[in-house]
Amino acid sequence: MPLENTILICAGGGCISAGEISVKQALENEINKYALDGVVKVVETGCMDACSLGPLMVIYPEGVFYQKLKPSDAKEIVEEHLLKGRIVQ
Repeated sequence: MPLENTILICAGGGCISAGEISVKQALENEINKYALDGVVKVVETGCMDACSLGPLMVIYPEGVFYQKLKPSDAKEIVEEHLLKGRIVQ
């Protein structure tokens, strides 16, 4: 099954201290809940140079940039962006 989305989540020091690990876990839980783990890949990256906006991630192929994430955002991002193709504001 080909990948449909790649999610780059910043794992730089600023994002980690802002809660990146919890956001990543919540995101992976939601991806698994909808059985998307075969078509969505989550990749931790180095610093994305926007530390004051963290935790942050970029979803490809669209290149959508999400900032100041909380674990509670994962459900909406998976349901709206990944499943329905709607960018979350």
